Amino acid sequence: KKFDLSLDAVVKYFACGFLLTTAMAVVFEMLFTIAANILLDLVVFPFLPYFVPEYILYMNDVVIFDYLMLTYPTVFIAFYFVEAFLSAAFVEEVVKYFGYWMVIHPDLMEAEDIASLLSSFSRRSSTTSAASSPSTDASTATQTNQEEKEVETGDDDHDDGDIQLETQGVESLPQHQPQLQSLRSLNSVGNGITVAMVAVALGFACCENLVYIFVYTPPNLELQLTTLFSRSIFPVHPLCAAIQSIGVCRRDLEKEKHIQLGRIILPSVILHGTFDFSLMVMTFLNMYNILSNGGDPAAEMDLEEEFSMDLFLEIMPSLLVALGVVIVGWIYFVVGSRLQKARLDALDIEEGAALISDASIV
Repeated sequence: KKFDLSLDAVVKYFACGFLLTTAMAVVFEMLFTIAANILLDLVVFPFLPYFVPEYILYMNDVVIFDYLMLTYPTVFIAFYFVEAFLSAAFVEEVVKYFGYWMVIHPDLMEAEDIASLLSSFSRRSSTTSAASSPSTDASTATQTNQEEKEVETGDDDHDDGDIQLETQGVESLPQHQPQLQSLRSLNSVGNGITVAMVAVALGFACCENLVYIFVYTPPNLELQLTTLFSRSIFPVHPLCAAIQSIGVCRRDLEKEKHIQLGRIILPSVILHGTFDFSLMVMTFLNMYNILSNGGDPAAEMDLEEEFSMDLFLEIMPSLLVALGVVIVGWIYFVVGSRLQKARLDALDIEEGAALISDASIV
């Protein structure tokens, strides 16, 4: 979609995702972690003696944790559900949306907004010139007023079919930029919105992957490459951003005012949360199975062990579940985007018919 969004815009949206959205996600997830720890200190730990035998309470935290995992697995699954959908999915989808919202670029501005913005620049330039040249005669002032009037009404001296940009400064842009913007179809603008939101998500995912590789993964090249590969084959962040763009287009292009932030991010939160929750549950079930057989999860699931076929077979169910979730999300996006394309085409036809009707009346 290189004709729907400029490279300049893509770079800006990607940079916003890489820097700003990642920083916001870290802050909000840290706040969630602090709140969860406070909740554990106030609600869970004081009641541990009622749920854990006394002889286990005097052992180390690992033994207590393993006992709780074997005795109350549903509690752990419920905790993973909250962590997946609230701490991860909800927070990250919200910050990605606001990452898109924070960038204002002419490629995705409406014609009226561009005309208003450039008109204000023109007035400011004219005011500055008048202040620096107090000896300006009455004819120059009259000419300036006439130019401002043309900016406000959108009139110019060119023919309707001639959309040739002048090179005499900002004063000429307000007359033509809105015309160029209005030539774009709604589908073109919608494609630009999708590309912009995906660019934000790619910037966010790129920074997140670097953190996972160089912070959470042990300093082993093979393990780092494995982590990079496993996190790259499932494009959850870009897919969720594309799904969000459907809601943004419904609100901004189809003018469905009842579509607000909640409805925009809800499908992506469900997809993202389901993806994370499925991986967490599969990992938990693997640990639970090891504990049930008298093994040590910390030793058998050591990240620093060499990658082998047995290890690959152990994580295969998790990969298949994650792949299934991604496929369902991709189908949802394809169906939704095609239906939206048909609706936007219909709106373009209606708008074109209205313009032809107005021209014939004139």
